[in-house]
Parts: sequence; structure tokens; C-alpha cells
Amino acid sequence: MAKPKHTLFGEWINSTEALDISCEIAQLLHDYRAVFPDNLPKGLPPKRPHDDHILLVPGKLSAKSAIYHMTPEQLTFHKQEIAKLSDSGWIGPTYSPICSPTIMVDKRDDGSRERKTRMVVNYQALNAVTIAPDFQLPPI
Repeated sequence: MAKPKHTLFGEWINSTEALDISCEIAQLLHDYRAVFPDNLPKGLPPKRPHDDHILLVPGKLSAKSAIYHMTPEQLTFHKQEIAKLSDSGWIGPTYSPICSPTIMVDKRDDGSRERKTRMVVNYQALNAVTIAPDFQLPPI
């Protein structure tokens, strides 16, 4: 298996933006730089016996939602994003009775004056029929 490259992290940690962080944080980020590879691995991790699943209220399924209206530019971006995620192996065809619509939203301006979009999935209908786990989250 190829070792992930960390060149982008190395460039960032030596940038002027990173000068604002404390030495302790910079050292911590450097020690754990393996967590910040330049590219994410292709595909999902292999199936495991302890894979998590979503518990649903018995007898209730969220209705399939219609897709949101999109401008031609948003529709083009949507198709490109779906193709990119599919090619990466992060999404694939499903036969699930539940589906959630996506909407394209503008990203906050990062100073580049370039208009950027991101895809957001609306899970409200799924969340309405999901059973919350009985365990408390650990304090962080």
C-alpha cells in the first residue's frame, strides 16, 4: 500500500496562517501529521462485524423526497460532484427505501472572490424516524 503524502500539511504548518497558533498546538499537529494526508484513500473501509447501523421507528419510513429545484449551473455541479464521489468509491447505487434530497449552497467567501458551491444532504425526514441511541456521549 502506498504511503500517503503530507506535503500540503508541511506547506501549511510553515505558512504565515499557521504563525497564529501556539507552539504547543503546532507541535501537536506536527506529531499527528499522519492524520492529515494530501489525498483521502479511495473507497470505503472494508465491512466489519461491528459496523454501525441506524435504528428506525418500527413501521415508519420517511417518504422519498423530490429533488430540489436547481439552476443549470447547480445541476452541472451536482452531476460532477456525484460522479466524483462515485469514482472515489465513497457512494454507490442503493436499493434502500429511504433517500434524502440534496441542495446546492454557496460556500462562504474565502477572500478569493471566486464563487464556490457545496452539496448538502437534507436528512430531516430520516432524522424524524430515527431512534436515538440509549448511551450518553462521553465528555470531550
